[in-house]
Amino acid sequence: MSESTTRPDVVIALPIRSFVGAKERLSAAYSESARAALARRLAHGVTTALRDHHIVVVTHDDEVAEWARARQLATTQPQLRGLNEAAVHAVTYARSVQARQLFIVHADLPYPSALSRIVTMRGFVLVPDLAQRGTNVLGFPCDEHVEFAYGHGSFAFHLNMASAAARRAGAKLHVVNDRRLGLDIDTPYDLAHPLATSFRQEDDR
Repeated sequence: MSESTTRPDVVIALPIRSFVGAKERLSAAYSESARAALARRLAHGVTTALRDHHIVVVTHDDEVAEWARARQLATTQPQLRGLNEAAVHAVTYARSVQARQLFIVHADLPYPSALSRIVTMRGFVLVPDLAQRGTNVLGFPCDEHVEFAYGHGSFAFHLNMASAAARRAGAKLHVVNDRRLGLDIDTPYDLAHPLATSFRQEDDR
């Protein structure tokens, strides 16, 4: 585990499985090397948007860990593979550095600038994807019990979980429907979305 010596109030966890072999559902439109470059570019954009905050990259992949360390980002390796397991491990990490609030953020958001505003919120914070199925951002107090169910339909599960936990804790619940943060690049359908036009055009320059 690599971490800074400071004790942050907020930790932003970026689970990244790998760059090589990433975005397999885009294989019809991108070669493997192009998909890897796309994954790096997206992750770079997200970390740049959050550069003033304590970021930890949660990964098993040596290349991703090296990429993160080169950018002076903390890294940590979960015991098990999978997004839900990475989220559980992120909670352990955030508690180990005595953070009060944790945000789990997808690393494939092409328009991440609003993240700097989102991570100033406290309590339970959810940003769904455009289809209201996935959870692109999930924030919560580190001392609260949370459960994760990333995958198809995760937003409904996380919203129900966060609503109940917020009521028990007397905490605020924020659901932020942001069109730009709701777009993640994972499938050909995402690339065809009108919001992705300028992002695709940048690839053609």
